[in-house]
Amino acid sequence: MAAYTSLLVLMVLCIASAVSLKCYTCGSEFSNANCTTVATCAANQSFCMTEITGFAAYKVIIKNCNADCQPINFSFIAAVKTSCCSTDLCNVSGASSIKSKYNVLAVALGFLGALMRRSI
Repeated sequence: MAAYTSLLVLMVLCIASAVSLKCYTCGSEFSNANCTTVATCAANQSFCMTEITGFAAYKVIIKNCNADCQPINFSFIAAVKTSCCSTDLCNVSGASSIKSKYNVLAVALGFLGALMRRSI
């Protein structure tokens, strides 16, 4: 009897955790460190969404629960990246994606400069 009760409790806990997704949420923050509020999503919201808009060295981060989510990568004057995930607290750090693009650009320019210096 105790085994059945334990199994029933375990099933209830699993069902409850499957229904209520938890995501980090914030609105228009300049640092990922400020996006630490944990929210329990509504039953129809099955995605944690992170949107990062970056221009030069500045970026604005928005995180929330969402019912549907289509990842977007767009760069024109400002870079916009939207990413989605569907496990508890999976949107902990989406802010590094735009920042890393500038690091890659800096390294590429450094290599290009080194190559040009050798050829002169």
